[in-house]
Amino acid sequence: MTIKQTYEKQLKTLVRKRKTKNPRDWKTINSFEDVQKFEEVRMINVSKKRGRGVKNETLIKQINQVKAIHKKFPLVRFYDFHKQAQIYQENLFEESADYERCRRTPDGYYFDQTSGIFLIEIENYSRVTDVRLEDYISWWADNFDWIEYVPIIIMEFNRFGAFQRNIIKETYDKRSSIKILKEAMKNG
Repeated sequence: MTIKQTYEKQLKTLVRKRKTKNPRDWKTINSFEDVQKFEEVRMINVSKKRGRGVKNETLIKQINQVKAIHKKFPLVRFYDFHKQAQIYQENLFEESADYERCRRTPDGYYFDQTSGIFLIEIENYSRVTDVRLEDYISWWADNFDWIEYVPIIIMEFNRFGAFQRNIIKETYDKRSSIKILKEAMKNG
């Protein structure tokens, strides 16, 4: 099945979801639905918050940021982080311990069996602080790295959805994190 056919099939299921539920209640199963949910949730705010709260331009910029990242990295997810992390832990380790939730949720993420964990932070959406990074590192160490080495790469994207820098790159792979992520997606 081609990518276009896959997207068309996903779009049909999404149309059914749109008729049945509020976008905040959608249970997404893939990155395409994540982007659609993100857009629909933000557009509710645009139509309801005229003149107060977050500016419409800001909400539209946030949607464009996520779409730009999704275009470059189509398998990056934006919702359901803790559930996917728990599934990743169970698939990675036969005798996995109890999963401990991270106190933070990244803007985007991707889990790969061989390349490790990719966390994506988008500038202008949520700021990266030392406390935030400490939460990610302790979550990674508590759930994954103490059993066996699992690489983690925390990437920051700018307000236009373009890669800006590696915040943390804990991997033996010397290639750029963009290349590692693209290859992981190609194999995944």
